[in-house]
Amino acid sequence: MSKKVTWAVFTDGYYIRIMFNDGLDTSLKVYRDADFEKSSEITYKLITRYRVQDSSNNIVPGDSSNLDSNPDYLFDLLGKFLLEQANINAFDDLIVVSPKPILDKLNDYLPDLVNKRIIANIPGDYLMLSQDKLEEALATYLPIER
Repeated sequence: MSKKVTWAVFTDGYYIRIMFNDGLDTSLKVYRDADFEKSSEITYKLITRYRVQDSSNNIVPGDSSNLDSNPDYLFDLLGKFLLEQANINAFDDLIVVSPKPILDKLNDYLPDLVNKRIIANIPGDYLMLSQDKLEEALATYLPIER
């Protein structure tokens, strides 16, 4: 039996955390920038989206007016990123965890190919939960290879 990779995407509308399960047990692993292609790009875009360079070319926090310049930036960026990863079969199944208003809005930005792989949309803000609490909360959605 081949391994089934399940991604869990956690977002609060500002931050994104991506974890994965390889189907061997119910553990979740954290993706880091160097773990897969293009993750550095999404991380860079999220970190720098509200930052600007000052006259000395130092990176400084952007003007607060930038915060409203594109309120859907995260949704668009995450939708495109997940589509790129679905196209290269980086994951088989997807779990999306987010507060309900964010979850509803995010679903509008997810392409059909990504939506077809969603096995659970879980309303809630789990970003700050510890590793063991996340694994406990998602255990029923994480397949174990037998």
